[in-house]
Amino acid sequence: MQLTSKAFDHQTPLPARFTQDGENISPPLEWKGLPKNCRELALICEDPDAPLDPGQTAPVVHWLIYNIPSEEKFLREAIPVGRVLMDPFHVYQGVNSTSLKAVGYTGPKPPIGHGVHRYIFTLFALDAELHLPPGASCEEVMSSINKHTMEKTELIGTYERSLRRNDETEKKRYENQSHEQASPP
Repeated sequence: MQLTSKAFDHQTPLPARFTQDGENISPPLEWKGLPKNCRELALICEDPDAPLDPGQTAPVVHWLIYNIPSEEKFLREAIPVGRVLMDPFHVYQGVNSTSLKAVGYTGPKPPIGHGVHRYIFTLFALDAELHLPPGASCEEVMSSINKHTMEKTELIGTYERSLRRNDETEKKRYENQSHEQASPP
């Protein structure tokens, strides 16, 4: 099974238009080589390099899209935000775990000066329909996916927000927040 994009190659930078610094739209994705008897697909985009909020243990999830028919071979660019989508086909989107807690795709926006972050798009071929409602949580989707995964594949894009002159204030704010979180109460 293989997952690719016309917008970026594996282990290369995501174009800014797919980030919160750009248009904040989802990239186009294509796949091939699904296993026989695949009933449904699910896709998750995670940032394992994101700083975690207190109590958070899992990577930050930027996108949950599931109930993808196994006959489909792609997701077009700029999938709309919404729990239920009918175009180009019937799919559901879940609530991501970014600071926005939005439904649908939320592009990368790592802290300035935090280095290169990896955005892992994982496509899951499932042996059964998930029967999850639209707008499911990360935990609900992952629990169901883990029970029904036949095969999975990854496509990794990277993104880094470097410091520019007018970003000095944001960098200082980030450094202060990091220092406050690291300091004992």
